[in-house]
Amino acid sequence: MKTYKNILRLCAVIICLASLNSCLSILEKPSSSDVTLDTIFSNRDYAESALYNIYYQLVPRGFPYTNGNYPENKSLQSQTQFSRSLLASITDECCNYRGATPGRYVNVAGFDAITASRNQEDSWAHRWPGIRAAWTFIKNIDKVPDEEIPDAEKTQMIAEAKALIALAYMDMLPRYAAMPIVDHPLGEGDATLLVQRSTLKETIDFILKLCEEAIPDLPDTYPSNMRGRVTKGVPLCIKSRTLLYAASPLFNSSASDMILDYDHPEFVCLEGYDKERWLKAAEAANDVLVWASTAGVSLITAADIAGGETDPKHNAYGYATSEKDNKEVILANKGYSSSNNGFGDGIFWTFSLRGMSVMLNIIKYFRKADASDQTWPTTLNEHRPFSEYTTKMNEMEPRFLQCVWPAGQAAPNFTKTGDYTKWPFGKIDDQMSASDMHGVGPMVKFCYNYSGELMKDWIVFRLAEFYLNYAEATAEYYGSADAKTPTGLYTAAQAVDVIRTRGGIRVLNAAEKADFHTQIVRERAVELFAEGHRWWDCKRWKIADDTFGGTLYTLRFVQNVAGSTATSYTEYYLAEHAEPRVWTKAMYFYPFPQEEVDKGYLVQNPGY
Repeated sequence: MKTYKNILRLCAVIICLASLNSCLSILEKPSSSDVTLDTIFSNRDYAESALYNIYYQLVPRGFPYTNGNYPENKSLQSQTQFSRSLLASITDECCNYRGATPGRYVNVAGFDAITASRNQEDSWAHRWPGIRAAWTFIKNIDKVPDEEIPDAEKTQMIAEAKALIALAYMDMLPRYAAMPIVDHPLGEGDATLLVQRSTLKETIDFILKLCEEAIPDLPDTYPSNMRGRVTKGVPLCIKSRTLLYAASPLFNSSASDMILDYDHPEFVCLEGYDKERWLKAAEAANDVLVWASTAGVSLITAADIAGGETDPKHNAYGYATSEKDNKEVILANKGYSSSNNGFGDGIFWTFSLRGMSVMLNIIKYFRKADASDQTWPTTLNEHRPFSEYTTKMNEMEPRFLQCVWPAGQAAPNFTKTGDYTKWPFGKIDDQMSASDMHGVGPMVKFCYNYSGELMKDWIVFRLAEFYLNYAEATAEYYGSADAKTPTGLYTAAQAVDVIRTRGGIRVLNAAEKADFHTQIVRERAVELFAEGHRWWDCKRWKIADDTFGGTLYTLRFVQNVAGSTATSYTEYYLAEHAEPRVWTKAMYFYPFPQEEVDKGYLVQNPGY
């Protein structure tokens, strides 16, 4: 089976294409190797291994490997996303109490340009070897004899490499804003390897250019044994997400609207609001939906699953966000082995009192099953009967129960038995310590039909996102939830209703349409919960000061022994302040490592 899991078969290829010595990998030439480019591009097997290595380096990861260990490639230990945690753990979505993690460092110390490798979510250096390898691949793939790889397939592989470069830049865009543009193999005739930052506009245009070049030469689908390779839909998705960022307030603004004073506005904003950016974003999202309609990509519905919507263990939303290679997935990271049990380590694995837990702050976005608002405790430290908590949890919409495991109940989306049949409510008392489990309940997103898997695919692009991208951009451009683009498949409201209906709640009413942006914020919080979007959404909307800089709240569940026996309990729950978190305006962007700034080619982001 030739998937990009095969990247390990030719370690020498990996070393020759991507082994770099500098902290910022684009600064140095690869270390010497006996394997030459002529050897790598002498036959199909070697060339394919080179391409698979690029996939391994550039497709984003969301689930960490256990303790940050990357057994296939130690150079990727600081790759994007935290060890032992998820990006959700530094938002208002979740807390992680699974020991020391980079996420905990961010929450207590913020970002630091000097010690960024220790407390920052992203490693600035990790993508550059893959970008460099991709350009080397593009330049040299024609060396492979035509009888090994026909010209048409070489053209397709070049398109894959360009899409992967665009994907890497898209992934860096909301983190760093403007970036150095590397558009050829460095080191061959370059006067300098110190590539300076381009402007934000140039960075965005570069991403879009790569996508436009890749789209015509990519297939709509691959055989089932090649799932994980780049289809035509992937650069369409990259365009959509990139243009949504470009149209949003953080970037689509003038220098006077910057979050901090800064001498280089060209690096962090587009230096003027342009309404037309919203139309471009809407059209790009619609292009994804049109492509999907002819490429066999569609939302998972109850009709696709035995048992339908009557049983939470057969839930369409849970299936779509958890099940490998389902028809809603456009791209997933499949570059792991079965021993990389960071999936469980990063969410809720041991079923003790530690792990990823859902915060009270985020559940206000979820609705009851009848689409009305749930009421949650607003007075801190007020003892309320635990039966009230149970009632409230059981009233919630279906998507909620695919994300949150209610205390004292069986896991709503597990099939595994034993400790999985009931979260250990009996172990919780009023002596909760800093290392204990906090939250409304443990997070069980991605655990649909869970039966003990060590690792799952991380979904990079899922079709539901692009309904929401389209809805937001269309309504922002036209000023109406009932508008649609000239070629649009839906009005903005209809696109949201597709997602709501699949999620198990009614369509938008007139009042909700009139307050449409609020509904977009809410739908994205629910539908895309813990999938790595909220950190960027709140920043691009410029609401992160209130969302991440506000107070984080949790619930505590208490069983106190009543009287002299241990068989009678007083059970109650209460809302309380979970923890103080550090948030500064500088955190809208990530710092570049100071050692790279000191080399004189990178201008540091504002606030650092």
